[in-house]
Parts: sequence; structure tokens; C-alpha cells
Amino acid sequence: MMSVVSIALFDLDWVAPVNSKERLVTIKGKVAAADGTSKSLKDAQVEYWSYERSAKEGGFKNQEESGKWMMAYYQQPEPSRLLHMFRLSKDDKNAFSPHARMFCIEALKSDPGAAKDLISRLTAEDPDARFCGMVMLDGAGYDFTTLLESLPEREQDTYKMVSTKMPSLPDPYDLTPSVDDPSQVPTHMDMLWSIFLATGDAKPVRAIASVLEWRKDGKAFLEIRKSGKKIDKVTPEIVRGVAYMASGWSLGSFYRNYPLVTDYIEAWKKDANVPQVIREELGTLMTNEAFKRN
Repeated sequence: MMSVVSIALFDLDWVAPVNSKERLVTIKGKVAAADGTSKSLKDAQVEYWSYERSAKEGGFKNQEESGKWMMAYYQQPEPSRLLHMFRLSKDDKNAFSPHARMFCIEALKSDPGAAKDLISRLTAEDPDARFCGMVMLDGAGYDFTTLLESLPEREQDTYKMVSTKMPSLPDPYDLTPSVDDPSQVPTHMDMLWSIFLATGDAKPVRAIASVLEWRKDGKAFLEIRKSGKKIDKVTPEIVRGVAYMASGWSLGSFYRNYPLVTDYIEAWKKDANVPQVIREELGTLMTNEAFKRN
């Protein structure tokens, strides 16, 4: 029987250099068989856009299109298009949310050349896009003093005043339950997913999976919810139970839709270094009623 074989090669960390010229890139390949014979594969071509063209033509129709691009970023990093996200910030109520800021910061950290190029382009942008860009650059640790000092004094003062009042980002890896802020762990998990989406890194996904250790509290909270009993007081057990369910639901969603996360989870299910309770819970992502969104 004849069969069709597809071969895919990925380098998730590769981004075209800032000064690369626009061109068609040809990818060549050769397959060597065990008997020593080889066969050249059909050439594939990829169109590469320069940063200049991307800045002019790489915009998003709306926030929905921008969101879809963000959700697949690690598969095809395009830091030059962050500028277009900043241009949409004026009408995006979530532009400065912790998870959005974390995504932009991680994307900028991964490519200093793109960050430098962005700084040079922000001078010609409108104040809203420029403010958003400077907030993200600041979070990523870049120096844009020259850009800031080139702006009108009123805009400088506005940026300094507003940026100092903006809450600093918490450590997303701090998953300590808080009775005073029950949403803290889910918020941090959203930030961890943003790190994954920007980098493809396994570390933030593994941190989210660690919450599955709270299985006992999660099962207890599920029973409370099923009984319809009113919760009179938020306790550490309740907070851990909610976080357990949020962790399982999000891991299951990414498991179904992101092959890289699927690979991570399948590997951890067989890894003796991963606590047994986590390995067991990872095996129930598709069947555990606690992980189903109501």
C-alpha cells in the first residue's frame, strides 16, 4: 500500500533578523534511507516580510484577529507585529491586563533586535500606541530614555504619572492561595499561559499542572457545588479547590488544541519525577467532571 508521509521541522526560537530584506526563502531537504540511498525533497518556499513592510501592512482588522495571532504566536513568532497590537490598545479594555502585559513582555524579551526596532518606530506613532509600547518595553527591561526625552514635555509628564500608578506585575509562578483574593491563583495561571503562548516553554505549563496536587480540596469543592450548598465563608480549602478545577479545565483545553502541550503532558504522565497525584490527574483531563466548564 502506498502511504503519504509529511515531515515538519520546527525551531520555535527562530525569528528572522531585523535587517533582513524582503524575499522568498527556499527550504531544501534530503531524506537518507537505512540502505544508504537518499532522495531530495521538493523545495518549499516561504515569503518573508521585512520589518518595514510588516509595520505598514501587517496590521490586524480587529481585536479578534489580534487575539488569534497572539494565541498561536509561539508557533510563528512575529515580534514586528506587536506594534499593531499597541495601535489597537486605545479601544481594548484588556490591553493592560496582567496576561496581555505578560505576553508582550515575554515576546519582547525574546528578541532584543525587534525591541530596538520598535523603539525607533514608536516616535512616529500616536500617543496611545506609544504609551502602550513604552509600558511593555519598560516591563521587558529595555531602556527607551532617548525616545521619552524626544517627546513633548506634556506627554513625558503624562507617561511618568500614569506609568508609576500602574500596578506592577506579580510573580506568575507564585501560586500561593489567598483567602483575601480568591482569583489570585487563576490570574497567575492566565499569566503563565501567556508566557507559554509567547515562548512555547514548558516551565509555565508545568507550574499550572502543579496545582493539581490540590485534588482533595478540588473533589470536596465539587461536592459542595453539586449539592447546591451555599458557601458562607471563603477558606483556603475553597480557594485551592477552585484553583484545582481551573487548572484542570485550562490544561484540558490546551491539551486538545495545542500539540506541544499534549506532548508535555504525555511525557509528564510517564515521568517518575512528577508527583504521582499530578500524573494521575493529568490522565483524567478529558474525563474528570471537575474539569468541565458549566
